[in-house]
Amino acid sequence: MRKRRKFNRTFGLLNPDPKMLDPLEAISQAMEICGNYAGAIAALNEEIELAAMDWDITEGEFVDRIRREITRLERAAAFAPVQ
Repeated sequence: MRKRRKFNRTFGLLNPDPKMLDPLEAISQAMEICGNYAGAIAALNEEIELAAMDWDITEGEFVDRIRREITRLERAAAFAPVQ
């Protein structure tokens, strides 16, 4: 969790507006690898929010792909072993 806060601070400082979305995708993938499905989903939701705010992307394949990924992660979380 501490690393995520550090990332958020750095993301804001080093990523001027409009913000690039690739780092959030990478964080989501890293969270999934670590088994933190809630964190992965949160990063993808943040990616959708930033796409809307900074890039005016609110629909289409870009957003649909992220929503499909969120659905996949929700299903994986439902079957993941409890830690």
